Amino acid sequence: MKTETKIITPDMARKLLAGNSENNRKLYRNHVVKLANAMQDGRWKLNGEAIKINCDGTLIDGQHRLEACIRADTPFESLIISELPVETFDTLDTGKKRSNSDTLYIKGEAGPRMLGRTVTIVAHYSTGNTKFTSSFDNDMIWKIVEQYPSTRDSAALFNGKKKPYNNPYLAALHFVASEKHPDKVDAFFEGLFTGANLPPKSPVLALRDAMHDWSTNKDRRRSTVFKFAIMIKAWNAYIQDKSLSVLRFNENMNEQFPKVK
Repeated sequence: MKTETKIITPDMARKLLAGNSENNRKLYRNHVVKLANAMQDGRWKLNGEAIKINCDGTLIDGQHRLEACIRADTPFESLIISELPVETFDTLDTGKKRSNSDTLYIKGEAGPRMLGRTVTIVAHYSTGNTKFTSSFDNDMIWKIVEQYPSTRDSAALFNGKKKPYNNPYLAALHFVASEKHPDKVDAFFEGLFTGANLPPKSPVLALRDAMHDWSTNKDRRRSTVFKFAIMIKAWNAYIQDKSLSVLRFNENMNEQFPKVK
């Protein structure tokens, strides 16, 4: 076995990929794009993960990093382990990948799972990606937390709450709403949590009722897109002093996703 550290150029990446194993796992284009963006943005770090080549010259690990190098047209530094026994292939990718919450925990963040989900939702919302399905690399999650430090306060408010209020979408709404109307956000969420002193057609009461329906068998099938949309609609109605008793969002008819006012 031979170990060395090299700067891998796009041309070198193409040569290494020419020897890619036919048994290597499926190439995931979204993962390639994430890695390419990290390389282009200067966020790529040498972390000990290696490009692995067995003793007959076959590439057995690293195809996503090499494809990303070509896509980004940017060299990157990597550990290369070559001359590995052929039987090594069966032992690859058997470990658990470090999650966003694992990274935040290691960084010393409180409530790392809630914080990780909250900043992911905030990042999607801020870029107009309202499907809220894709994930972010661990270094990007940390970068978002550093960019929006008050996401910590919003996530902490909902971390440990009982259902249905232990919800990262509510935490994301709290963060975005706090940026726009810091003088009104506390009263909105206090009413949502307690239900105290809410008039019959209060949008806060409408959201509270809807959320309790989600947590029972009555309305479990609502999508996260629907839920976040009516959370935002309830907030918008609240700050505009509008009365309503039912919150609606027709995602099947391509209704435009609401923006926090």
